Amino acid sequence: MKRPLFTFVLGILLLCCPAFGGDAVLPPDPIYIRITNGWKGFFARNEEFVEYSIKGSQVKLQDPYHVLFNPHLGLMITFADIKPPGPGRSILEEQRKSELEYWRKRAKKVEFTDRRDLRGAREDLMVTKFDIYGQNANQFMDVYMISVASKDGVYVLAISPASKANEELIKSFIDSIKLIKKRFDSKEESAKIRMESTE
Repeated sequence: MKRPLFTFVLGILLLCCPAFGGDAVLPPDPIYIRITNGWKGFFARNEEFVEYSIKGSQVKLQDPYHVLFNPHLGLMITFADIKPPGPGRSILEEQRKSELEYWRKRAKKVEFTDRRDLRGAREDLMVTKFDIYGQNANQFMDVYMISVASKDGVYVLAISPASKANEELIKSFIDSIKLIKKRFDSKEESAKIRMESTE
C-alpha cells in the first residue's frame, strides 16, 4: 500500500534536517534529496538500500514511487518479495518470470527482450524490455524493467515508454544505481550530498 504524499514530503524534510540524523526506524517508502541537477533517491529495507539519481531540469516527483524524468517519460519503483531460488537459479530470472506471468494473465500478448546492452558490463542487475498488448488495438505499453537483486527479493525500477530515443538517458540512470549493503542512515547520506555539492 502506498503512503500519502505527506509521508513523502516529511521524509525529505527529515533527511535535510541535521537534527534528525541516524535513523532508528527506516523510512517506509523511497525518499529523495535534492542534488544539483535533479534528485537522489533511496529505498531502504533492513540492512541495505538501493540508491539512484534522476537528473534533468524537467524532473518532477509525483509520489515516493513515481517520478517523471520529463512530461513524456516516467519511472516507477517497487520491491518484489521473491524467495531465493534453489542452486543454479537466478533471483533476477525468477522475478522476470513472475512479471511475465502477471502480464500474460492480463494482456492479449506480451513480448520481452533481454537488454543486457543497456547494463554494460554490470552483472548485479538485469534490464528487460516488455511490449504489452491490450485487448484493443490502441492498448499498448512498452517498459524497461531494471531489476536489482537483494538478499530477500528484488528492487524493480520500471521506465516507460521504452523508446530508443531515451536509451542514453536510461544508460546514465542505470549507471547511477547502487545497492549499498548497510543500514540506511539519513545523516550520513545527507552529509555526503552536501560534501559533493561543495566540491
